[in-house]
Amino acid sequence: MRGGSLPLVAMLGVLIIGGSLEVSTTGISVLPGEEVEIELKATNPYTFPLELPLEYTAPEGFEGWFEVAGLRVNSLRLGAGESAALVFRLRVPEGAEPGRYTLRLRAFGTQRVELRVVRPSKAVQALVEVRGAEVEAGERLEIPAEVRSLVDVPLVVNFSCRAPAGWRCGMVYGDAKSYSITLPAGGTRSLRVEVETPSEELVGDYVLRLGFTTVFGELQVPLYVRISESHRGENGTLRLRVVGRDGVPVASAEVLVEELNLSYHTGGDGEAVMELPPGTYSLLVSGPGYYSERLEASVRAGWSEERRVVLGKRPYAVEMVVENPVLSQTLGETPVFRVRLINLGYMEDEYRLGVEGLPEGFYYRFKEEAGSPEGVSAVYLRGGEERTLYLELVLPPNARPGEYSFRVSASGRSEAREEVRLRLRGEYRVMIEPLEGYMSTAAPGEVAEVRVRVVNAGRGGTLTRVNLSAEAPEGWGVEAVPQLIPVLEPGGSAMAVFRLRVPPDALPSEYMVRLRAVAEQSSAGVELRVRVRERGAGAVLGVAIILLTLIALVVVYRRFGRR
Repeated sequence: MRGGSLPLVAMLGVLIIGGSLEVSTTGISVLPGEEVEIELKATNPYTFPLELPLEYTAPEGFEGWFEVAGLRVNSLRLGAGESAALVFRLRVPEGAEPGRYTLRLRAFGTQRVELRVVRPSKAVQALVEVRGAEVEAGERLEIPAEVRSLVDVPLVVNFSCRAPAGWRCGMVYGDAKSYSITLPAGGTRSLRVEVETPSEELVGDYVLRLGFTTVFGELQVPLYVRISESHRGENGTLRLRVVGRDGVPVASAEVLVEELNLSYHTGGDGEAVMELPPGTYSLLVSGPGYYSERLEASVRAGWSEERRVVLGKRPYAVEMVVENPVLSQTLGETPVFRVRLINLGYMEDEYRLGVEGLPEGFYYRFKEEAGSPEGVSAVYLRGGEERTLYLELVLPPNARPGEYSFRVSASGRSEAREEVRLRLRGEYRVMIEPLEGYMSTAAPGEVAEVRVRVVNAGRGGTLTRVNLSAEAPEGWGVEAVPQLIPVLEPGGSAMAVFRLRVPPDALPSEYMVRLRAVAEQSSAGVELRVRVRERGAGAVLGVAIILLTLIALVVVYRRFGRR
């Protein structure tokens, strides 16, 4: 014979005797629709390898198969004297009639197993402690329950809950929401019935039906719920707490409610409080220096919900805060913006400083201290460090009033930009100055002409509608030529003449006259002294009168003085 072939005597022994097959049981009770397993042990009693074919004979409709280590097999190869454990699985048809059946298992040897199919009239008993509950719309219920097997075989029980539209109802076994469990023969399991009522449900009485289904049918248990208060038409509140992975609250985080395109921000405690219509929303949460996270949150009418989200920190992130983003300044002064730069990442970084969109002729410089003569072009910050910088603007001589917008930037491995606005005001100042000094002379009845220059002495501001006038003593006549100067550009001037008419009966003396220039933006005045002198003939007449008076006195004295 060739090597590897079995001797003829050995082959005949296999055919006559075969291998041995042991079963763990010779009789079992089963339920319609149940799947059972029978443990087997196959042994090769010979001194040579043996291939054992695996076969079975079962009643019609019964399905079975052999498994080794969880894999289906139809044959088994064993070495000399080797044994192996295997399992035979049998699935009983759901329509199997109660009675006794025979199962035969073969592997060169045959084992017989008696099957007893039982179909009890009642397989389970359900005990629900609370059969009626009164709640507020939107409230959640947890009701203890117990399910007990009434048969002496393992039993699969499926759960169901028929509730009004919009309600949520389910079973919890242990910590897991369950829809099916296996009860041991005659065993009991404790459950919880969880019910969530819609917050917009109307006041009234409602019925839920709990179902416990086995291969023998369904057992239903009614559960009654009374809604005592409805929140239909009300908004709900969502409190979202945002923290980092270190548990520290994230302030100034943005929470975007995508369906409504509404943004909320967290406070210093990391909490954002949102009042929203009932519904389920997608929230996009992003914090300065953190990766964004997305989550879904439900809001119930009239109820407050709390959620928590954890954000991961970025290695590189910078934030720029301009403390005075809108600056009003008068021309001639130096605008200074206070810029706070914060490294929000956990890695160090260096940031180049710049200004974008600055008007032509404007220049800038960053300083680490206000008033310092030294400027900086970049700044180095460690993770979490911040620094305040001062941005000075140098304005050209021809800068005009108006509003200017530009962007301040800091660029490193991350970038930040902030838009700022500079409002430049012009300096409005009008001046009036007499060309021949602040003294003028005139005789009674004469007209004194005073020439003046009206000057726009401000910066960048145009003066409009400059009116000229004068305040003079009573009885004096005043005229300004021209009386109105329509426009005076910055640095510009105009000539004018004030005509002062002295009354004929004015006594010789010095009089005060105030000249005024009043524009729509500014006003100014100057005081002028006018000296009124005597006329020439009047002086001679006065002397003559005095002499005649003296002569008259002498004559009177001589005539009557001696008596």
